[in-house]
Amino acid sequence: MSYDHTESDCLTAYTGLDPVVSLEVLSDCFLYGSYSGLIKGFNLQTGAHLMDLQGHTRTVKCMAASEPLSPEANPETLYSCSADGTIRIWDLGTGKCRGICTGHQGSVETVEYCDEEGQAHPLLFSGGEDGTVRVWNANTGDCEHTVKAHIGKVNALQRVGGIVYTCSMDGLAKAIDIEKGQLVAVYEGTSPIRCLRHHTQAATEEGQEDTHVLALGCADGRIRIYDTRTANCINTLEGHTEVVYTLNFADGFLYSTSDDGNIKHWNLESPKAEYTYNGHTDAIPCIRILPNGTFYTGSYDKSVRVWDREGVLEKLRIQRLLDDTGYVSKFNFAAKAGAGLVNRGGATTPSKSSSKGSKKGGKSAKGSKTPTKAGSRPNSAATDKTARTVKGKDQLEKETEAFAEGVCVPRGSRGG
Repeated sequence: MSYDHTESDCLTAYTGLDPVVSLEVLSDCFLYGSYSGLIKGFNLQTGAHLMDLQGHTRTVKCMAASEPLSPEANPETLYSCSADGTIRIWDLGTGKCRGICTGHQGSVETVEYCDEEGQAHPLLFSGGEDGTVRVWNANTGDCEHTVKAHIGKVNALQRVGGIVYTCSMDGLAKAIDIEKGQLVAVYEGTSPIRCLRHHTQAATEEGQEDTHVLALGCADGRIRIYDTRTANCINTLEGHTEVVYTLNFADGFLYSTSDDGNIKHWNLESPKAEYTYNGHTDAIPCIRILPNGTFYTGSYDKSVRVWDREGVLEKLRIQRLLDDTGYVSKFNFAAKAGAGLVNRGGATTPSKSSSKGSKKGGKSAKGSKTPTKAGSRPNSAATDKTARTVKGKDQLEKETEAFAEGVCVPRGSRGG
């Protein structure tokens, strides 16, 4: 692996890796999962290789760490899920696997660690190819709850309080009360849904309302935004040309990565991206945003890159100031002329709608659809805001009945 510094928005590029499928960043190292099932760890400061975690026999789909970025987490534990149907529990102090969770039928697509006040013990949430969501005791690896959530595979999930949000290749996202075994809401994507992210933010000005939104990243490259209080679709974001792989919020802004090789920064008040980070040459299946003003992305182009998020935010703050004063600069013109801004080697130019950096070799997510050609889509900015969101009362009742029939709650077993 080589360790490079660049002068643009990309602060550091770790290159010469295997294709990066999943990523986790800790206080002193980052780890990535590969197609082979191997997990590799590297020092953040020097790029030195630290460890290999061997055990999975197929692609490592997702990883989550206990208390990531917290020095109090001792020893740090890593949870990894794989296409081999297992979740492994790793002691990062020794590099040894100290537990294996089994029970999913087929690939385990996603995993999330949760340790909140009031819980008897830390929990691990997983979603699989079998359409189920499982809840595990993160300390022992015992399965505590299983819910049949979707017809298609569960691509991503997020626990928010007592609700777990899930999304699937069946084109639906759901809000589920796991403890009660109750379906709370159903949301539609514009196509199969690859990823999601819930965001809550308190109002910053008098008269404003708090923000409660759910973002859905779809296989056709679009992102739907829902108000979770009303279940209404309030915006549809367009800019990616291929499947949206990951979504994350920071400082009220949304960040997305895609099979088109781009990272986009969105202000939810606009249907177009404010900024595009450009540097990867292949699909970007993973992102980790840090509180220090940077974020990490992993790509099939065999690199992990570190980006200057705070620097870009400062550029955008200056741009908004220029807009408010009516001063037109080259930077201002680029913002108005294109669908957002794109950085190419340090120069800011209007972004193009081409799929630069699109994948070579057809590694698109299984089940993802080919993007619709320009001109064949409806005017989504106008239609999606009035789209039916919970699929109507009858459909919600139908989904609820089907959901209830699939709920089961095994306890005290590691698999099952």
